[in-house]
Amino acid sequence: MQDVKIYVCCHKDYDDVGIDNPCYKLISDKDIKNSSKLELIKSDGFLDNRMWSELTQIYYVWKHPELQADWVGFCHYRRYFDFMNDVPELTKPIVATSIVSPFNNYINYDICHYGKDLLTVTRMTKEIKEDYLRYTMKMLDSHHYLPYNMFILPKKLFNEMCEFIFDILLAFDRQIRVNNTYTEMIKHIADYRECYVEKNMEPNNTYEYQARLYGFLSERLFTAFFIKYLNENGKETIQEQDVVVTEKTYNRVKEKHLEDLKEKDQ
Repeated sequence: MQDVKIYVCCHKDYDDVGIDNPCYKLISDKDIKNSSKLELIKSDGFLDNRMWSELTQIYYVWKHPELQADWVGFCHYRRYFDFMNDVPELTKPIVATSIVSPFNNYINYDICHYGKDLLTVTRMTKEIKEDYLRYTMKMLDSHHYLPYNMFILPKKLFNEMCEFIFDILLAFDRQIRVNNTYTEMIKHIADYRECYVEKNMEPNNTYEYQARLYGFLSERLFTAFFIKYLNENGKETIQEQDVVVTEKTYNRVKEKHLEDLKEKDQ
């Protein structure tokens, strides 16, 4: 039997979606209700989920190697790989199927967020992880990116990925003087609101959405990491896997969005 742990990132109460494979573990830094049979791991929330999204839990597992297995995976409370309970025999890294855009990653990012941030972390790669620079540059020009920070990786590769992404993003956090403080992030977004908020349409035009800055940047750095991996190991050495959104959680999110729209109209 394979030694694998797949963590389900939760920041709100967890609805049972029928997963009972014991390799899945819930992980949250919040006091959430768990209606499933899955074990719940309580993390420390050192990185604020409102800025770091699922990276909050990825960082915690990285810094607590006793929580790692031979294979380490992450998915979300409402997004799962489409095999769900039937985890396959793992022979190579699994990542979420690429999103393909008519625009390159820089333009695509700038449409939804603030492109200068992506250029800044690319420049920082030269200073901090120079051997990744050419692959981060390739990522900017690519029309593909790996979404959601979802994966199942061998332990060694998981740790290498975390070192790359967190070394860059924590340095970026210090450079923009947010220092992992949510109020400072909101202030930062407000100071550059014409770049983050005012140019965007719903649902991207809120301070709270754009404050998830590190989560958005990490998807592009994750992509750069795997461009390097594929270059060194060959394109058949990873498996792209489709992602499903569970009906129950999808409907809950959809209903919440409709309620928010009604409140705005009143």
